[in-house]
Amino acid sequence: LSETIDLAKTTLARFNQIASDLHSITGDTGIQTDIKSTVTSMKEATEDGQKLIKRVSSLVETFKPGGGPKLGIGRPALQIDLFSSSKTPHFRSDVNFRVPIGENNAFNVGLYDFAERYKLNAQYETGLKGFGNMRYGIYASKLGVGLNWGKFANTSFRVDAYNPNDFRVDAKALLRVNDDFSLWFGADNLFKRTTPIIGVRLSR
Repeated sequence: LSETIDLAKTTLARFNQIASDLHSITGDTGIQTDIKSTVTSMKEATEDGQKLIKRVSSLVETFKPGGGPKLGIGRPALQIDLFSSSKTPHFRSDVNFRVPIGENNAFNVGLYDFAERYKLNAQYETGLKGFGNMRYGIYASKLGVGLNWGKFANTSFRVDAYNPNDFRVDAKALLRVNDDFSLWFGADNLFKRTTPIIGVRLSR
């Protein structure tokens, strides 16, 4: 982009020189007016290009490692969840990535029922002052919202409400065992065909 701007400046200088040369060759007012108009347009385009360069540079600095406080994108965390239930299908695995953004936000993306139905998870997470985090977007390939909160040490709770056309609510508790493993306890499809589930989470 910088090279493009330099090229535009050079081109502008050449147009100015051409205008000067033509002015000495002809006294035709119309020709002079057309040339001046072209030069003015090129000058305005160059100024706009300079503004664009500044904006692009700022954007690049935002994502540049070690570039200072910008968007604050943190290290992604891999979460693999394995669930077992009393109803068919008895087994489900979910694979998700959580990417922290700033101090209180994150983006969650992954696959619900990995290796079977491959449903999409893509939710933006934002902090709720004094009440954990709220997620909204796509859950199990359906519109959905969710809440995460933790009131006790090593224990957190999660609720997912999704699929407006066949409304479903899942609720779980996550008990942290160590840095890598946690245990799930809860139920899927509350208020309709409630199914108790247990599971394990591997975090990396």
